[in-house]
This record gives sequence, structure tokens and C-alpha cells, in this order.
Amino acid sequence: MFVGSKTLHRSLAIWATVALIHVESSKAAFQVINWDLATGVQDLSFPGSADGEFRTVVMNPYQETIQGQIGSNQSISQFSYSWVRDLAQGTFDTSITHTIRSPRIRSISGGEITIVPDEDILVSVNGSMIYAHTPGDDFALLFGFGIRDVTANQWLYQEVRRGGNLFLLPSAGVLDIQRQDILMAGRTYRLDYVLDDNNTSDSLPTGILDAEGFVNVAVQPVPSPSSLSVAILGLPLLLRRTRR
Repeated sequence: MFVGSKTLHRSLAIWATVALIHVESSKAAFQVINWDLATGVQDLSFPGSADGEFRTVVMNPYQETIQGQIGSNQSISQFSYSWVRDLAQGTFDTSITHTIRSPRIRSISGGEITIVPDEDILVSVNGSMIYAHTPGDDFALLFGFGIRDVTANQWLYQEVRRGGNLFLLPSAGVLDIQRQDILMAGRTYRLDYVLDDNNTSDSLPTGILDAEGFVNVAVQPVPSPSSLSVAILGLPLLLRRTRR
């Protein structure tokens, strides 16, 4: 079967549009230059009593589980990181689980990922933590994420969600964070996250807490104006072909 010349020209135009968009987007890039990833548990009834793990070596891809544990109190962080520098595409997915079973325990997991875009990039953050603790106990939870412009020494975005009876908030709930920002080329940015929970103000010998969730960070190119204009010009051809 032979393809008619009009149909062929339309098909070529559509493929040219896709190719141009890909070329324009592919010019972006970013570098991961540093990270500090940690999770741990501390028993404040015994000064100096703490257990946890810390990572500072940048690896791509990076898949690992680290944890801290004191008795039945535990913090666990699972990492699944990978990126393609020259395409400015990547995912930094972290899962966190905290369990507290003893009084005066603090459990904390956090990370700082430092990146430098070679071209403007789009960073999307999606985080959610579900928690539940014994009602009436003075548990406190802090779930936060921030983007800091290290070059300008200022926060581009900083958000903290709170939960727990110590803050006069419910003993069970969900803490969510969503955000998108464009990071400018040639600047240094630090992406921060933290889950910090404790019952250190509680004098009761009973009470438990469970907190579990994730922080997912996605990086992708910012489409250039020329890419968008090419897409708009090619759209009528695609629509007409679809109708046929």
C-alpha cells in the first residue's frame, strides 16, 4: 500500500514537530553535586543514646535502605534515585517509616540534595505522610520540604505540616505537600525534606506512634517558547489527520 503525498507530508510534519520538541527539551541538563541522607532514633531518657545511618556519597542510580533502631523503636528510609543528566530528567523517591513504642523517643529522617541546573529545569514535589498515635498522648509530628537557592542564600519554598496532640491537632491524619518550581540555570539549589516525630514531652509510660509515607521529587526540562510554538503550528495537522 502506498501512502498519498498529502498524508505523507502531514505525517512528516507531525514527526518533525515531535523531533523539534525533543531536541529543544534535551538541551537542558543538571548536576547532582552533593547529598546528605540520614535516618535515626534517639532515646532522651539516656543522653547520648542514638542509632541511625548517614549517606553522603552521590551514586546514580541509587537504591538502598538505611535505618536506626533502639529496642522496638525504629526509623527506616528507602531510596530509589536515578537521573539522566543530559536530558534533565530524574526521580528522587524516598519512602519513610517511623515507629515509636517507648516514652521519650525521637525519630527523625531527612535529606538534603544539592543540584546545579545547566539550563532551566522544572522540579515537582509530591509528598504524603499518614500517621496515628495513642489519643491523649503528647506526640508531635513535623513533615516538611523546602527548596533553597544557595546562590542567593534564600528559600525559594519552605513548607512544614504538623500533626499530633502536642500541637492540639488530631492523633491520626495525613500530611501532604505538593509543589512545582522552575530552577534557573547556573544557580545552586538544595532540596530539603524531613520527618521528625517524638513523644519527648509526654510523661506517660504508654503510647505508640506509627508514621509512614513518601517524598517524591521529579526533575524535567522546561519546554522552550520555540518548542511550544512549533507544537502549536503542528497541532492542526495532527487534528485534521485524526478526523480523517
